[in-house]
Amino acid sequence: AMVKTLFPGRLHNPYTPDFVMDENGNQIHGNCKPTSELPMHTETYTIRDDIGGVVHCHPPYLTAYALANKDVETRAYPEMMGNFCKFECAPYGRPGTDKILAGAIPILQNKRDIVLLGNHGVLVVGKTVTDAMNKTEAAEAIAKALFLTAQLGGEVPLSDEECQFFLDLQKTK
Repeated sequence: AMVKTLFPGRLHNPYTPDFVMDENGNQIHGNCKPTSELPMHTETYTIRDDIGGVVHCHPPYLTAYALANKDVETRAYPEMMGNFCKFECAPYGRPGTDKILAGAIPILQNKRDIVLLGNHGVLVVGKTVTDAMNKTEAAEAIAKALFLTAQLGGEVPLSDEECQFFLDLQKTK
């Protein structure tokens, strides 16, 4: 699997990586040096056989939940329940060390594709890099909607039966 890295603060096509490394650890594209979090990216590919793309970033709403060490979950938003169930927050691990991924590993092993990294950001996996990026965009939109809903006084939950229907859909994916 190739590791493709997008660096924050750079202007680029969203699907054009700034750094590409082959499975042997050789840089094969880009002029940027790898970040200190490159080992987190490469190790993430080894957690599950179906991981073919990894995105790590710091979008504002998902990062806010990560900084608060709060899971993103709902009983009111069918799209969230049916597609993701919830976004769990892993305990803090120091960035740039193997500790940053340690708390996320059990969550990813439990077939979750989106993990908040406590006090840091988000880690998202997919079948491809594009799949992981699409999930990241969807997750940020969901986190934003739920955050704004809280500002309006909170969500109006669906019935237990309706929630179970959507949660069961997620289990079949």
